[in-house]
Amino acid sequence: MKSPLVAGLSEREKVLLTLAGLGLLTALFLLFWYLPAKSYLAQRGRVLRAREEELRAVQSLARSTSALQARLARARREKLLLDSRFPYRLEPARLVEQLWGSALDAGVALNEVTAVADQEGGGKPRAFSAYTLDVGCAGSYPELVAFVKKIKGLTPLFMIDGLEIKKQPDGVLQARLTLKTFVDAGENPLPALEEEAVPLLAPGRQSPF
Repeated sequence: MKSPLVAGLSEREKVLLTLAGLGLLTALFLLFWYLPAKSYLAQRGRVLRAREEELRAVQSLARSTSALQARLARARREKLLLDSRFPYRLEPARLVEQLWGSALDAGVALNEVTAVADQEGGGKPRAFSAYTLDVGCAGSYPELVAFVKKIKGLTPLFMIDGLEIKKQPDGVLQARLTLKTFVDAGENPLPALEEEAVPLLAPGRQSPF
């Protein structure tokens, strides 16, 4: 059954009315779906492009960091090589000052340091001497760990040859470290040690000064 309004219209008017209805539907479609969807997609594209740029920046930074780490590792290897070829000039008595400073920074009480020289060479003066250091110290576990880390970064190079830790009744840890190092006297060769072990820091003394 046709509407009275439509029945009274001519064919031309009916066509125009149909076209107007289609235009209205198209306008509603554009207004409520297409334009918002287009705006959302454009915004989404901008966000994705920004994230891609951030990712490229992070990847570039990671490559730069890896390159710097590789250069740092090479520099450390070269330093170790140079240190091994050109021994650090240091008086034997100052070895304890190096250790005492590291112990102070780490909060460790340095109780005793004894040097045992390498007796090879028939007792003749030498420009190069290797030493074994017997180090007694006390502190908490984190403090001892910090002390050991600092020893590894000292010049001259110290090699940790042994470590013994005992816990006292009061909870304090007593540690004994065996370190190996060397000194170079340069133009003044070191006399061979007359004694087998020479105390550089007497037991119970808290400072080398």
